[in-house]
Amino acid sequence: LLKLDNNSKQRLLYGNWDYDDDPSRLFDFDKLNNIFNKKELANAPPIMFISADVARFGSDKSVVIVWRNMHIIKIYVGEKQGTDITKNAIMNFANIHYVPINHIVIDEDGVGGGIVDQIKGVTGFVNNSRAYEVLKEQKILRHNFANLKTQCYVKLSELVNEGQIGCDEMDIKIKNAIVEDLQQIKIKDIDKDGKLTIIPKEDIKENLGRSPDFGDALMMRMLFEVKPKSSGFLFGGANKR
Repeated sequence: LLKLDNNSKQRLLYGNWDYDDDPSRLFDFDKLNNIFNKKELANAPPIMFISADVARFGSDKSVVIVWRNMHIIKIYVGEKQGTDITKNAIMNFANIHYVPINHIVIDEDGVGGGIVDQIKGVTGFVNNSRAYEVLKEQKILRHNFANLKTQCYVKLSELVNEGQIGCDEMDIKIKNAIVEDLQQIKIKDIDKDGKLTIIPKEDIKENLGRSPDFGDALMMRMLFEVKPKSSGFLFGGANKR
């Protein structure tokens, strides 16, 4: 059974079944579940990526996701382990799946910063850094995001809701955790003017009873979709299945 957060339990307890009617929620519940039924495009050129949310000893998990295009082919979960073990896991997956170093993104805000320093060429993800401008038809459009994390979560929600994100079969506990994490992502003060920002991580952790490690690892993959392609990322030839 899907674990419910405290707010969801309250809704069910008092007969409020409009669980998905919150307009501030970014992800559609049914579309989230479609991720696990999405088949990979057979003829798509394989472009490999890794996104990693790193924890150390404690309650949070280290989550490393291997992607082929927009398809998840491997999720590694490490609990209460040193960053050296997580670093080795990342590099092992990069070698096995032929992931270019500059197609690896690791959170840099916490202990992940140490891994970013050790693996030259990887991209560090800073949640509160400035969002990227959008280049469309040779015109730069001003963004409306308070930070990079919000921009990437919004991009992830667009692709999920459009049915572009898929994954191979996985453990039901990981599947449930992904759905739980992404169901908690909401726009803060949606009725107010100003730049968009998601609700604080502290609120999400309180609702879940844990850190949204799976959601954050998925979200960081979107850096390669929102960052201008002319910035020197390597696409194509170095990737193999």
